[in-house]
Amino acid sequence: MKDKFSGALPQEDDRNGLAPIARKFKADPTSTHLAVVLLDCRYLTTDLDSGELITTARMLHIEEVQEEDRHAAYEILGRGQVARTGKSPLPFDEVTAAPPASLEEARLQLVADLEDVALLVSAAQLVVETQFGSTSMLQRKLRVGFAKASGLMSALESWSVVGPVVGSKAREVLVKADELADVTAAMRLAAANADADGDDDLDGE
Repeated sequence: MKDKFSGALPQEDDRNGLAPIARKFKADPTSTHLAVVLLDCRYLTTDLDSGELITTARMLHIEEVQEEDRHAAYEILGRGQVARTGKSPLPFDEVTAAPPASLEEARLQLVADLEDVALLVSAAQLVVETQFGSTSMLQRKLRVGFAKASGLMSALESWSVVGPVVGSKAREVLVKADELADVTAAMRLAAANADADGDDDLDGE
């Protein structure tokens, strides 16, 4: 593929949303950010050897996708890849899963499965130990897809480990390091009770 992307960025005006993303990279170079980009064709050239027409695209406008819109944006990204390649496997997992309808639903979804509660405990430990309530951090450190990381963060909110979403900022962490053991013990107990209830239901059938 010989098509190119121009290195030129929009002027420093209302169309250039790169600066806030750059600030986040400086704070956390390992973070990932989802952005919407408006492009046009800067110019066309012809490869002298092959005669192939080569496009050079130019960025007209860039804005970071806000936390509350990321699920929808990932769905659009996934559908675009499927339409382009015809392949359904995506480079990120579970992004098309519907988000929980409520915090309580997120909590119940995760404690109902012992494997997931282990992830939830790990997520709580990461957030409390770093005092950084970031979904992208959970995604990166736990090696899960955005939807799973978002569900974990919603569950942490239901457990009052983190506060609610406030724009694109990391969530406030409400639990201190010396309170972590009590919180994770409660999570494991809830999972064990949910598992026992499930066994009782099977026995009654």
